[in-house]
Amino acid sequence: MSDMQELITDSARRLLGELSTREAIARMEGGGWDPESWSTITASGFVDVLVEEAGEAAGDHWSRTYPVLHAIGLKSLPFPLAEALLCRGIAATAGLAGADGLVTLAVQDRELQLELSPNGRLTVDGRLPEVPWARCADHLLVAGRVADQDVLALVGLRGDHVQLAQGANIAGEPRDDVTLRSAKAVEWIAGSGFATGALLRHLALVRSAMMVGAAEAALELAVRYSGERRQFGRALSQFQAIQQMLAMLAGEVTAAKTITRAAFASAQREPQAFDVAVAKVRAGRVAEAAASIAHQVHGAIGFAREHPLHLHTRRLWSWRAEAGAESYWAECIGREAIARGGHQFWADLTASQTARA
Repeated sequence: MSDMQELITDSARRLLGELSTREAIARMEGGGWDPESWSTITASGFVDVLVEEAGEAAGDHWSRTYPVLHAIGLKSLPFPLAEALLCRGIAATAGLAGADGLVTLAVQDRELQLELSPNGRLTVDGRLPEVPWARCADHLLVAGRVADQDVLALVGLRGDHVQLAQGANIAGEPRDDVTLRSAKAVEWIAGSGFATGALLRHLALVRSAMMVGAAEAALELAVRYSGERRQFGRALSQFQAIQQMLAMLAGEVTAAKTITRAAFASAQREPQAFDVAVAKVRAGRVAEAAASIAHQVHGAIGFAREHPLHLHTRRLWSWRAEAGAESYWAECIGREAIARGGHQFWADLTASQTARA
């Protein structure tokens, strides 16, 4: 880890930890919003961490983003920092200058129509389900296709053309259904390179790093509790069965962390498809292991609302299902392996690992 990454890691964990109090999380899960805390986050500069700077080596902006995303999961931050920094980075790379305020993102599906008028106006109609933090956002970044070309559009989320149906994921984070009626894009760009698949890869890599952070937090809680809780005159950590479970979880966390960091390191202007697929699959696997083992170690107390474990496991369950589950990304890995041929897969895999070394 470079000196810059260490500095970002320490700063992110300290600031996000200060803002992720139990009271703040409960308030946000109850539908509240804290503009003062959000102003503190934006003033810190973390929302611009994915914006590539002039003269910067390719991929450095992705490497310095990992510690921030990891800290979001580690501290259970109840604010849309991940979505904000991702949209800022994508907008800057694509050349969209109008992405002011809080921006969230969505990928076009069959319920959404993009139409291009003869005078160059892009209009968006239809429904987008479970858009992250839509009720708090000023703009929506949409990736889709129109007139046989990929487009990236910025749409305002304030006005009569927008209807919101509020919802939430298991973690209590806003996931709102957004209905747009003849919404004119504030700004859009064609042939941006950010097709729906590319935007999904970005979000999957972001969620992977967040899941690794949450899994690490669950592991830390389980290790601490097993050393404090005594049964039959001994600490739980002295029982071989508990030691084995914690060792298995530590191995899963280490594997997911290593693979996810490698995916960030391999990213140039955007994440590499194969690396993202592997990272999201492993992140899903560690989410399952962390939730299962940490709750087994804690017993009934781990399910109590007053205990912090659920803050991490509920986020793991939620983020695991977003941006494509393991089955989707495993199929992507399989398709690429088939397309390249079995004789070429190992050579491709080792070549990419050598390039990262």
